[in-house]
Amino acid sequence: RGVDGFRIDVAHSLTKEIQKPYPKYKAYTTDDLPDDGSHQLFDRDELMDVYKSWRKVFNSYNPPKFAVAEANAPLARRGRYATEETLGQAFNFELLNTPWTEADYRKTITAVLDFAEKAKSSSTWVLSNHDVVRHLSKFGLPPKTDYNKWLLSNGTEPKCDYEKGEQIARAATLLILGLPGSTYLYQGEELALPEVADLKPEQLADPIWLRTSGKEKGRDGCRVPIPWTEKDAYPNFKGLSAEAQEDDAESMLNFYRKALWLRRDLCTDESFEFIKSDKDVISFKRSGGWQVIANFGTKAVDLPAGKVAISSVPLANNQLPANATAWVIN
Repeated sequence: RGVDGFRIDVAHSLTKEIQKPYPKYKAYTTDDLPDDGSHQLFDRDELMDVYKSWRKVFNSYNPPKFAVAEANAPLARRGRYATEETLGQAFNFELLNTPWTEADYRKTITAVLDFAEKAKSSSTWVLSNHDVVRHLSKFGLPPKTDYNKWLLSNGTEPKCDYEKGEQIARAATLLILGLPGSTYLYQGEELALPEVADLKPEQLADPIWLRTSGKEKGRDGCRVPIPWTEKDAYPNFKGLSAEAQEDDAESMLNFYRKALWLRRDLCTDESFEFIKSDKDVISFKRSGGWQVIANFGTKAVDLPAGKVAISSVPLANNQLPANATAWVIN
């Protein structure tokens, strides 16, 4: 279908100060970067000259090409990558580490929307990527789980509740698809793929595993090939292949398809407004007369009047169960 645009990997690292000796950094990470562009390796001010020149090339196409930055820069500086003069959009990975609670999700949503407004960009929403444990597994693990220790235990300590993980994954997906801006889906989440935590040492190829001498298992568990057919599916993915889910109306694959189809039909402008709601509930309305309701609590809550366009779980008595999301057209 052609190329609509580009994901700029490690967008914070294309320029470096090489005239001076490097300080003896404890590690070459982007943690605790200064907010003045003075780091010799990362997030330097002259990067914007590079991206402005790229934007001129992108804009020479009709329609202009799209670009999004993977920029591990402080939130206060990340907006520079996402302006109309530079790349136009930047990943916001805050949800990767946001606990599934109403307060935490509300805080993250508010911060990301504020960032987009200040950058005059559109917001971005991400639940998984190729660097972290797949979110379905994370949602099935107890809060504050040490994911590296869990991976080193081959996914046995603590035990993952995959059924709960899938339920929350559906709810979280429907929530972020209802938000303004762009949602980025990591391959395999539409098939409800879990993290493959029990990979054997001889199967691991991530440099993290190698350079830590086995102290960190790394990212291979979220990079296992996508199961297109049952015949070729990795053992952990049996029953989750695209082939197995194709004709199942209740499968995760068809849930994603329905949600994305509705999103294209319902989304118009970027307008967004939180609605006062019950405890442990996030509710907001979008232009065009539709409302998103997410229940983070332990008890069912009443849904507003209107037609339910889609829900993450089956509904009864016009109530939204715990760990569920619904879209209601008023």
